[in-house]
Amino acid sequence: MRALQVLEQRVIAARLGVAKRNESMFRVGIAVAGDLLLDPIKQSLKENLVTEPCVVQNIAQLMAKLSENAVDALILDDQFDYGSWIGNLVVAIKEKAPHIAIIIIGTFADGVLIYELLDLGISSYLYRGDDLRPLFEVSLRSACLNKPYLSPTASSEYTVAVQSGRCQQWALEPESKSVLRMLAAGKSVNEIAAVLHIAPRRVYWLRSKLRQRFKAETNEALVAAAGLQGYLRTSEAIKL
Repeated sequence: MRALQVLEQRVIAARLGVAKRNESMFRVGIAVAGDLLLDPIKQSLKENLVTEPCVVQNIAQLMAKLSENAVDALILDDQFDYGSWIGNLVVAIKEKAPHIAIIIIGTFADGVLIYELLDLGISSYLYRGDDLRPLFEVSLRSACLNKPYLSPTASSEYTVAVQSGRCQQWALEPESKSVLRMLAAGKSVNEIAAVLHIAPRRVYWLRSKLRQRFKAETNEALVAAAGLQGYLRTSEAIKL
């Protein structure tokens, strides 16, 4: 009966062109690295969803589900695409499904990182070190209301970063930020072009603009200067 009522609400909403969200109507996708997080997430959502969450195992499956318009909200582990910056994946998801609500389970309690991910369009950031069990439902409900939600530690670090002015220093475009981070990871121009799906000549151009911005003549100097100015986390700035 409940499922039928939800279906009727969807049909009515579609006819009226209404984008109203209800957490019980959400089709939730789960993209996590390993099974350690999977069971707690599914158990937390069990009482609040009409449909079984859709679990994806890799990037190809995730993109396929997005192409099918099969997911309204995505719980995304920042280690799901290991070795790649989570912001790149957020951008790719938003390009594929602009209206999807993205709930990040994050390894880092970094206020500037959280600021940037919110700017890229995520709905929630849940720091892995917090007790996540009661937070999945809360973050999903916040996404239904189109309101951002941060777990306690994430919220505290975000507030400190904003009040300190560090977030205001972050003035690079997302594409430039991605290039900078991948240069810091030691990737070549061709590797960066492949990841971002852009021409190598654009990567060269973006790298040139970054070098001008940070007054650097080499990649090593660029990464060092960006790290000193807070545009890279310490672990990223020391890779080259």
